[in-house]
Amino acid sequence: MLRRPGNIPNKVLIAAAALSLTAVTAGISPAASAAGRPPAPEASVAATHVSPRAAVPWRRVGPGWVLAQYWPGRFADPGQAKAAPVSLYLISPAGHRYLLRRWAATRKPLGLTDWSGDKTRALLFNQLSGRLEQLTLATGRVSPISLPRQVSFFTTSYTRPAGQGLLAFRPVRGGSQLVRLSLAGRLRPRQTYKSCARKSRAIR
Repeated sequence: MLRRPGNIPNKVLIAAAALSLTAVTAGISPAASAAGRPPAPEASVAATHVSPRAAVPWRRVGPGWVLAQYWPGRFADPGQAKAAPVSLYLISPAGHRYLLRRWAATRKPLGLTDWSGDKTRALLFNQLSGRLEQLTLATGRVSPISLPRQVSFFTTSYTRPAGQGLLAFRPVRGGSQLVRLSLAGRLRPRQTYKSCARKSRAIR
């Protein structure tokens, strides 16, 4: 499933296949554009060489790069659950992989939900704690995010263009309300926007 959130340039690709791959891309690679479809998860993950996080050329990360989470485990429905390690890769347009972080084997892998516009941070949903977390890609540091009441991680994403805050929806009487949050999850009252079933207001 390829989600195209409005005019936001990032795409979120979730492949519910044997590879159990979740990826966030910074634009589509030339090869994928020529074929008219996103690159196959198998091709991205099966690259022959993996470099450590310290080798990432961060200044070159941009369009065509992919942030991908790889979990070869299996959920309990259907069948028996299978635990497996979780790996987070940064993949160059040429297919070179950089291992950013690896987590221990689990039956409940982290969910990669968004990638900041400046390409330095990622949002992860922790199924064990039920909380949203922010990962700083260059260091591997994980920071918990405490969302306000009634704000779901399903609707939470980075602001654009650089991801210096968070955007989310919360239910209100007669519809929903678009709110802006700090990176720690604190509500910014002066940057709350009116919204209902009939109207919406875009944020740039």
